[in-house]
Amino acid sequence: TSDSLYCRHLSRRTNMDDQREIYEKILKAWGEDSQIRASIEEMSELIHALMRYTRELNTLPHNENELLKRREAVTEEIADVLNMAEQLRFIFGEEKVDKIRREKLDRVLCRLTKAGENV
Repeated sequence: TSDSLYCRHLSRRTNMDDQREIYEKILKAWGEDSQIRASIEEMSELIHALMRYTRELNTLPHNENELLKRREAVTEEIADVLNMAEQLRFIFGEEKVDKIRREKLDRVLCRLTKAGENV
């Protein structure tokens, strides 16, 4: 249909200004509380998909078709969580979140270096 073609065209918009515009529209349409709750729901779905995947992974012998199906479910949920995390970043302050992320990565890098890992 023409709607699905239009929506596929919109999904190709990936630069940060376009994303910011999309997040603003989402927040205006559904509100901050709704998006925070949707984020929680998506994170829960990822947890469940990961649990099902690891359960299958630890079942011997593996059912390769089932493992692949569960892996696909995990990747879909990761995409949902990443999209929601970006919205949360927008809601709570992009610069502040980015600064804290850098600090946390620096801390892990420091721990790895102290532990003698070749980084």
